[in-house]
Amino acid sequence: LLVIVFACLYTIIDQFSKQPHFSIGGELRDITFAEALYVSVVTLSTVGYGDIVAHTLAVRMLVAFEIFVGVFCFCSACRRSWLLRTRTGH
Repeated sequence: LLVIVFACLYTIIDQFSKQPHFSIGGELRDITFAEALYVSVVTLSTVGYGDIVAHTLAVRMLVAFEIFVGVFCFCSACRRSWLLRTRTGH
């Protein structure tokens, strides 16, 4: 769900702005929803291949926030799993 939410945010920001916020394949242009979805997937997993790059400060901050949320969710899931495992004695 987070992937879709952030992809929508990237698309909305880019479509309602006068300047493009992403560099895609080295070209500064508007991002499509499919590309935004791809960026969100690789960002949330904190891989970030570099083929699509946030160009403006606002979008870079949003990408950083997405990474933070992704790491937080992963750590929370690990903690919950650990707690459930220790409660059952396995």
